[in-house]
Amino acid sequence: EATRAQLAVYGLAGVLLLLSSFAIWSSLSTSRLGVQAIASSILSDHYASAAVAVAAEESLERKYRLEPSSGVRLRYEAAVEELNRALVLVSRDGMAEDRAIVERVLTAHRPYLESINRMFEAVNRADTAAVLRIDTEEVDPKFEINEKVVDYASERPRRELIRARQRGRG
Repeated sequence: EATRAQLAVYGLAGVLLLLSSFAIWSSLSTSRLGVQAIASSILSDHYASAAVAVAAEESLERKYRLEPSSGVRLRYEAAVEELNRALVLVSRDGMAEDRAIVERVLTAHRPYLESINRMFEAVNRADTAAVLRIDTEEVDPKFEINEKVVDYASERPRRELIRARQRGRG
């Protein structure tokens, strides 16, 4: 009878150990997913800021063509700065893939800004033919690259979080 009692105690201790181990593992997994969710949310906010800045650039570029003024130009430059700030944050808080995306956007954005400056100068000279040519041949194609990259990249943190949750369940 003593042997049975000892076995029962050992069995109960084993079950409690397994349950405790499972509780710790579950808590750590939940905590890890929570940290990933927060990081993903922060990164998603940075990408959203970049996307808003890209949209503001386009809107203000069109507004400048219709109503050229120093105020519109300053707002355009503020949108460019906002994009740069957002990309710095993405690079700082993101992973290697995010830094590669930032580099791709910045690489495409430099020639876009050069084209925008030429187009704004043509607007200031009232050279409609040059404005239309620069817009069609230079500005629009370069803008579309940045817009597509930023829009696609802004969904990446959400996709990563979904994958992490699926791995956590599996």
